[in-house]
Amino acid sequence: MIEIDICKHLDSKFEEFLDKIECSKLRDALKEELYFAGGCIYCLRNDKIVKDYDLFLKHNYLVEELSKLDIWSYTSNYALTCGKFQVVIKYFGEPNLCVGQFDFKHNMHYYIPNSMKIKCAYMEEYFDLCTFEYEEPVFDNFKYLQTNELIFNEHRARDIEGVWLRVEKFVSRGMQISKETKKKIKKRITKKSVKRYKKSYTGCRSFY
Repeated sequence: MIEIDICKHLDSKFEEFLDKIECSKLRDALKEELYFAGGCIYCLRNDKIVKDYDLFLKHNYLVEELSKLDIWSYTSNYALTCGKFQVVIKYFGEPNLCVGQFDFKHNMHYYIPNSMKIKCAYMEEYFDLCTFEYEEPVFDNFKYLQTNELIFNEHRARDIEGVWLRVEKFVSRGMQISKETKKKIKKRITKKSVKRYKKSYTGCRSFY
């Protein structure tokens, strides 16, 4: 799917989500706060079935009000789930900063509703340290959006224990991971921490 079609699709899904919320004031606030990120963009680009749409908040001041809504089929300390929509409440922030902490680079893309432009959160890779030249990449030139190889984001700082669980998920969906990448991940986690992480996220459908 090309960029403009992905944007239109996500705009439609965003309206579908907002229609579930009765409070007009909250809907208006969410229009300024929410953005799509993660696997849905990768799936749409590669004509794969979208299992869920992860929505992230720029700030956390709406979390309490959102949590009180009766539209959720499942809630956890990670996300609020309504059908195929998941509003992530554990992490929040401006798109480039929040998405910049994702574990694998094929998922490090985001879309702000009605912007008609998909962006990536690994912009520093397009900056030439020798010439100090920078050219903002366009959608068709994003490095990791069309690969089936798992490229680990070594700058990731948070919940590193959950990475291995997502490796299993991605591999089961046909993605590949090199031995070198496995070594990089294993250096930063332990079996005990993975077990603890898995228990804390029981019932959550995806980890972006």
